[in-house]
Amino acid sequence: IASDLTVSCVKHGPDPGDRAAADRPFCFRVIAPTGSTTLQAESEEEASAWVSDLQGVIAELISMGPRNPGFPGNAARETTTRRGDEKKGDEKHVALGANARKSSSGDGGGGGGDPAEALARAKKEKETGDVSADSVRAALASVPGNAQCADCGAPDPDWASLNLVVMVCHRCAGAHRHLGAHVSKVRSASLDLDAWTPPVLSLFASVGNDRANDFWEARRRDGTVAPKVLRLEAAIKEGKDERGFAGKEPEHPPPVAFDCAGDPEATIAAVTRKYVARAHVKPATATVASCVAASASLDVPALLERLVRSSTDRRDAERVARERREGLLAAVARGEEAAPVAALLLMHGARVDGDGDGGD
Repeated sequence: IASDLTVSCVKHGPDPGDRAAADRPFCFRVIAPTGSTTLQAESEEEASAWVSDLQGVIAELISMGPRNPGFPGNAARETTTRRGDEKKGDEKHVALGANARKSSSGDGGGGGGDPAEALARAKKEKETGDVSADSVRAALASVPGNAQCADCGAPDPDWASLNLVVMVCHRCAGAHRHLGAHVSKVRSASLDLDAWTPPVLSLFASVGNDRANDFWEARRRDGTVAPKVLRLEAAIKEGKDERGFAGKEPEHPPPVAFDCAGDPEATIAAVTRKYVARAHVKPATATVASCVAASASLDVPALLERLVRSSTDRRDAERVARERREGLLAAVARGEEAAPVAALLLMHGARVDGDGDGGD
């Protein structure tokens, strides 16, 4: 079906462009950079089993790292794509790819280029139905902090967790898939183009990995685990590790999976502690804005902070559930400009007719 599953994804239903398969039941498709293949099972249960099994295989392969030079984000693929685009005369895609590479190679955690311009370009393409992987990647890479993976610091992350609002590398994406879709909704910036709607792009443009880690890794950043020592260790590694920092002591300690390269199990453990156990998250205080206040003011980072810092305590869980619902109502009242806020709340289980326990 595909030469390498690490560069593929699996989805329910036939290819929308395949008219011959449009009316066939129990279909699923394998989407690769070279095209989409529609397959048909004998029942809905069997189709779901195939999709689940294939997604599990892909997650395992991703967690082990790329198996060939064509994996997304690989320099060899960049060169091949650029040459292919040049042969086709597609100057627009070449320019966008160059912008993505430029924006993700700046010093520190920020991206280069103009985030607003890259975002507007991706939104325009999405609205006209001519969205490209290059424009999505350029828009995401231009956001400050997205030049490195939020979990291990690897350069040029090409995957994302939509509900956690972080960009991650292929290795950490595999770890996120192990958490389950109820914890982390993993999507590729190159393959899952239908996931990158204008509200979701605006959501990511409002946060960025550095800001997100202010919440997800707050305890590591506020001195509770000797950040000075961790910073110095990271600075010492600068000359030995290609993921190292720009010859100076970094502002924050490295992310949780910084030392887990080549060890999928260690990466999974670090990512699990970060997003499931929330071991590095500080509890909410009275100074943290409620979901309602953040939604009404269209403050996406403040909304994410409240969602991240919610606890499993029954009373707080019930309070946050009410806040999510009321926050969604407040966002709906603001209209289209609140679409990024509504998208984040919906991904965290908010419902106008009664709050759920979480999306899938």
